[in-house]
Amino acid sequence: MRKTLLVTGMLSAFAARGPAQVQMTSVQDIPRIVASSRGTVVLLKTFDRQGRVLGLGSGFRIAGGRFVTNAHVVAGANRVEIFDDTGALLGIARSADMLSTTVDLAILSSVGPRAPYLTLASVAPAVGEQVIVIGAPEGLTNTVSSGIVSARRKIGSRQLLQISAPISPGSSGGPVLNARGEVIGVSESILREGQNLNFAVPVSDVLALAASRPGQFEFPAATDEVALSSPRSDGPTRSAAAAPPPALEIGTEVDGQLTPGDKIKSGGYADYFTLDGGRGKSVSIFAISPDFTPLVGVFQMVGDSVVTVAFSKPYSAGRSSSVSVTLSADVMYLVGIGATLDSRAKLGGYSVMVSLEPAPAAPSRSAQAEERWLELSISRDSYAEFDRTRITTSAYGTYFLWEKETFRTPFTTKTGVAYDNIMSQYEVSCKDSRYRFITGAAYLKRELAWSSSSSGEWQNALPESVAEAQGQVFCAYVKAHGL
Repeated sequence: MRKTLLVTGMLSAFAARGPAQVQMTSVQDIPRIVASSRGTVVLLKTFDRQGRVLGLGSGFRIAGGRFVTNAHVVAGANRVEIFDDTGALLGIARSADMLSTTVDLAILSSVGPRAPYLTLASVAPAVGEQVIVIGAPEGLTNTVSSGIVSARRKIGSRQLLQISAPISPGSSGGPVLNARGEVIGVSESILREGQNLNFAVPVSDVLALAASRPGQFEFPAATDEVALSSPRSDGPTRSAAAAPPPALEIGTEVDGQLTPGDKIKSGGYADYFTLDGGRGKSVSIFAISPDFTPLVGVFQMVGDSVVTVAFSKPYSAGRSSSVSVTLSADVMYLVGIGATLDSRAKLGGYSVMVSLEPAPAAPSRSAQAEERWLELSISRDSYAEFDRTRITTSAYGTYFLWEKETFRTPFTTKTGVAYDNIMSQYEVSCKDSRYRFITGAAYLKRELAWSSSSSGEWQNALPESVAEAQGQVFCAYVKAHGL
């Protein structure tokens, strides 16, 4: 794709293997592994609402026929065309079944045949283990490179695999395979100056996302169009080149000005600041401008590379944006303030502030006395509530709760079923952030649309997902009330 954005996420648990368990890949093994994966790696071509081509990326088929790729590959797309390695169109995706910009992953619906597919590894690779990367850089399908797992890198509060196998633009979203042909990561190009520094999303994040509840998720905004992504690669702004970037302090507002002199090589405009991670804090960085819609990027140096830790999305109303990020202790970050693609001609003044992010609060007792349904989460499309009067516990320390989700406009499934309200019962384990569906029904204008009484399996709440946020609100409530 045109640019690659890495976003921060919660640290995924990675099982380590001892050196004796490392399985090496010989030169003779590579053709065998590539041959066994033939037909599983696809080319993704993205288009905007006007039908213009946005870019190319890679993906791969997993069990059930769905396709895994990076979230940034489909960012800004109105539709995604999926091609096999012969150039045949398999189908078109207009939304994602599962999506997380936090871990930069998207899972697209099954189109075309459901086999062959790649198996997701259940064990993390060891440092030094040899790997094979397959992708479609610049549309060149079945491009193969090999290397080793160089390191596991903690970027912000997230862990990535550093690999020596080259990753070219357009290979993002392709599989990283071990000697058994299993997926141990998802390729993710970054802007870099260091030699052969490449990163991949670990398979543990793929497993977590694939186990989460599917839906119809709009493709994320095209934040990669904002020329802000790498101060090291594009060069700092003119003012930053003359002196070190000024420091941001928590609780202090800083005013700045984007001018034509702040142009960087990729065509945008950006100012940069430093932010000390201190002892490790969760913060919100807020930017506002009367002249343009600003965007906030948080970056960290890894060796000679600049990695994007977090990227904001502009609010739909008003000229402001914000990003929340958990800082790592004793790490110095760069914070960039840039202009969106449609704002560059205007530029102007802005203000930026860093504030500590408050912990989620339990509902007040006055609210408890007045309301049966208490808010779990709210979005532009729907809001979810839980019934505080019907919380029960199990012998295993889990909780049963009823959740009601109300949609502002009716939601229609891929099979044509429409509903505007869902009533569901879940079992929640607060101690390990897991949940499972028990029973539920959906309604359209109070008429039953569908129902299910088949209990689901336990699922782990994906870090920084809606499920995790709702679980935190609910678990804070039961803890505060001694349930």
